[in-house]
Amino acid sequence: MRLARARRHLAILTACCLPFALHAQQSSATHALYLPNPNAAVLLLALGGFLILIEFNAPGAVLPGAVGVFCILLALFELQKMHLRPGAAALLVVALALLLAEAKFPTYGLIALAGIAALVSSLAHLIATDDPRQQVSRSVAVGAGLGFGAIACALAVLGERARREKVRIGKDAMLGCIAVAQTPLAPSGQVLVRGEIWSAQLQDPATQLATGETVRIVASEGLLLTVIPAPDAVPTE
Repeated sequence: MRLARARRHLAILTACCLPFALHAQQSSATHALYLPNPNAAVLLLALGGFLILIEFNAPGAVLPGAVGVFCILLALFELQKMHLRPGAAALLVVALALLLAEAKFPTYGLIALAGIAALVSSLAHLIATDDPRQQVSRSVAVGAGLGFGAIACALAVLGERARREKVRIGKDAMLGCIAVAQTPLAPSGQVLVRGEIWSAQLQDPATQLATGETVRIVASEGLLLTVIPAPDAVPTE
């Protein structure tokens, strides 16, 4: 009787635990079959960096920056499952620094080429494994490295040039422009520049110009422009 009761209890326990054991076995099998995709992680990393660069060059857009951060987080989540080479990760940082340095110290693209080469090399050797399925494809490394490197370098150079250039508005923006005399300049009169009529005076009071002559704007004081003769020059549109 006791033996039969024990067998019955064992059967009940087996029936209760069997679904959990099967579920655990299936979960382990699924986890074993799942392999992180390094190519997808690298592409997400490059896409996220590109979108963040767009956000920096167009502040206030918000969407590119948010999507870029999301892509980088997904890439980092995928990469943390893999064995990364510390040297390749350090080379990746050096590559980004070289691309930024090209904007600060223009070298006709030499630093940019070094940065792009370092970027491609770091991406290609980022994963430390002998399994081909876990390595970054060379075509993906070259494509992501060249694409992101070229775009990042171009945006950095354009942004640095924009910061260095002086923004000139109003009368200061007309310095160097070619105007057309609307009245005789003897030595004062009126000139037409960019569709606007301004009062002007010749820099040399002894000079006189007839209506229709072209002059170059060399200075301004208040609403009065100072001009010099510019024969045969093309008026500024």
